[in-house]
Formats: sequence, C-alpha cells, structure tokens
Amino acid sequence: MIRYKRFQCLFFRFIPIIRGSVLHLTLPRAIFAAFLTFALKYWKVTIEDMGGGLMYHPYPLHAFILVVSFMTVFHTNMAYQRYWEARTQIQAFSSKLADVATQGIAFDEISDVQSVKGGVDFRAKFLHLMSLLHGVAIQYLLRGQVPLTIFGGISEEETVKLGKVQDQAYVVVHWLNKCIVKRCHEGGLAVAPPIQTRLFQELSNAMLAYNQACKIEDTPFPFPYVQLVHTFQLILAFMVPIVSASFIEDPYLAPVVAALAVGGFHAMVDCSLQMETPFGTRANDLPLAELHEDYNKRLACMIDIPTACRLTSKTHHAKHPPHAQAANGRDSQNAPLLDNNDSTPVKWLQRLSTREVGVPHFPHIGIGNGEANLLVSSSAETPHEVIWPTSDAETSDIERESPEQGGEGEGE
Repeated sequence: MIRYKRFQCLFFRFIPIIRGSVLHLTLPRAIFAAFLTFALKYWKVTIEDMGGGLMYHPYPLHAFILVVSFMTVFHTNMAYQRYWEARTQIQAFSSKLADVATQGIAFDEISDVQSVKGGVDFRAKFLHLMSLLHGVAIQYLLRGQVPLTIFGGISEEETVKLGKVQDQAYVVVHWLNKCIVKRCHEGGLAVAPPIQTRLFQELSNAMLAYNQACKIEDTPFPFPYVQLVHTFQLILAFMVPIVSASFIEDPYLAPVVAALAVGGFHAMVDCSLQMETPFGTRANDLPLAELHEDYNKRLACMIDIPTACRLTSKTHHAKHPPHAQAANGRDSQNAPLLDNNDSTPVKWLQRLSTREVGVPHFPHIGIGNGEANLLVSSSAETPHEVIWPTSDAETSDIERESPEQGGEGEGE
C-alpha cells in the first residue's frame, strides 16, 4: 500500500509517481488511439469527398459510450466495495484475535496469585499459537509470498502437521481450543465459566472475519462482466479515433481528444482491476505483512520476562525438519512461508530502552512446493547484542531475576 500526504496546492507532485500508478499502463493505449486518429486525418479516410464517410453522425458512438460508462462506473464501485470489505474483515480478524490474547493472559495471571502451576508455560504456548494463527491466516491470503515472523518460531512437529493439511488456520484454532480447555482443567484461567466462554466466542468471531476475507480472495469478480468490460474497451479504442477524425477538423487536436478519451476509460478499468483483488504484494494491495507485525506488537505488550524467556528457549530447540509435505491451501496454491524466528521483545531486559528493542534472528523455515526450505531473511538486523537463554537452567535463573529486571526496564 502506498501512503501519501494530500497537498492542497501541490497536487501536481502526484503525477510523476510511477509506483502504483495506472497512468503508465494506459499510455500505450492512448498513444495507439492518437496515432490511429492522426493516420485517419492524414490520409483523409474519413472525408466523404475522398471516398470515405465512415461516420456521418456521432449518435451510434454516444449510445455505445453510455453503455461503457455505466459498466465502468459499476465495475469501479463494486471493486472498491471488495477492497474496503477486505480491509474491514482483516482489521476485525486482527482485533478479535488481540481480544482473545489479552483476555486469555489476564484470566490466567489471576491463577498465579492462586498458586496454580504451569502459568508461564501456558502463556508462552498461548501467545505462540495466537501469533501462529494470525500468521497462517495472513499467509493464506498472501499465497505464501512473504515470510512472516512468529512468536517462538515453528517447531519441527508443527511444521510437519501444518504441511499435511489444506486449511492450516483451523488446525491452529484446534490447537488453541485444546490448549485453553486443558488449562481450565488444570485450574488456570481462574474466572467464572461464563467469562471463560468469551475466549471461545471471540475466537469464533475472529475466524468469521477471516472467512469473510477468504470469501473475497477465493471468489473473483464474475468472468462474463470482466470479459465484456475488456471487449468494450477494445472496441472503444477503435471507435473513438474514427469519431474524432470525422468531426474534429484540426488534425492536431483530434489525436489529443482521442488519446484522452481512450486513456481515461482504460485508466478507470485498470484502477478497478487493482482494487478488486486486494490481497497480494503489489503496490496497491493491502499491507498484510505490516498488519501482522502490528499484531505481533500488540501481543508483545502482554509478555512478561518469564514468558519471554520460555518463548526464546523453545525457539532455540526448534529444528529444521528434513522433509515436510507442503500444504497447498484450499485451492492448491503455494503454501505459507513462516519465519522460524523468535520475535520476543526485549525491552524488559536490562540496559535496553523501548527504542532499543532488538530481535534476535535465526534461520527461518519456509514451507513451499513440497519440501521445507531453509530461508534467511536479508532484512534481519539486531541493533544490540542480546544474550538469550539457551537452556532450561539459564531460563530458570532469569525467571528468578525477572522482578528486578522488570523494574529497571520500566524505569528506563
């Protein structure tokens, strides 16, 4: 997605921008219309005295342009509705998942006060699954084109299981439900049962929004309508030059008028085509990878030091599987690519302020085209050297020191 500022008096600064623009796409068609009009005027094909007389009255073109105009306006309107609906559902999906995460963490932290064991393990696994669910959902919409960061990385077992199914999001939802139910039986999530059900309800609402987004991705704009639009645009590219050459006497003005008319209609069609498919990696597509990073930042606000250490230690033990069958999605396209990357925030650690948050990066596991590939992100940067625990003993030491470290981090 292209972000820009609206200049009140400098609107012309938008014109030379090429990235995401449709002007350069319509330029060849406009030049073709201008050249055809100039050729008709130069060889006097449309003059009746010279044996021409191709067009005696512009009414036939008026009726045709009226039909094309209505089709173009309707196409643009429906394309924008698809675009905005996709943005709305993705926002609802992320928002509902964030609600599930914050409620689950808050409910379970009460259990620590009641001396219920396993709270750190549950919260680490819970946040990992929440990040994984959002990641596989976004990757389905992206068709596995962009690696994404997952809290705690992806274990070998998860990679193999996700590689054998077609709908990976619902597999992760199943894991989440099992995790929540198991924790309830252990005595965690110490709130009243009617309040506990809010987790399942919000999770269901999130999946509803995800499926609404999948509806737009899986259902293209009706083919007959798109076929008619392109056919009429092709006819228009020949009809407008004939009318311009027939009724505009100036041999230089006629090509300009034809180029503007043909280029304008084609530009509207190209804009509609950009908006009707809002998911992908093109300049005007929705920034799904950025939305996933924003979602991870929301999850990071809920992590304490013991949970962060547990997430990190589990990431270090994750191994690259030798083989994993790729999940091809619902329509047998590319499988998701997910970074086997620890995304644990470190602002709670000593000597790091909130502006000095560093994320350690490890090799990433990408699932694609039948096997697991080892990927390394070229954009990965660690601004500070951070020593993370790699063993259970080190993890326990840091957990015991977490209250003092947390206080210093917050003071900074």
